[in-house]
Amino acid sequence: MLGITDKIVIPGELDTVRSKFLELSGYADRDILAVNWKTSTFLTRNKGLYRMIGDQILHLDGPSPDPEDRL
Repeated sequence: MLGITDKIVIPGELDTVRSKFLELSGYADRDILAVNWKTSTFLTRNKGLYRMIGDQILHLDGPSPDPEDRL
């Protein structure tokens, strides 16, 4: 049973959220290791952890969210 804080993700939204993350972050599709769709949290292969909130990316852990500073 869903609680009040549970987010329902419509399957068509998954591609939209993923595409938006890739566009805003500069990561490629192959860089994403895991996604928690309920929290819109992305784990990248360089150990970056990010959360999508609307049209913004919150940097939770790992390398800089700035593509120029990652290497």
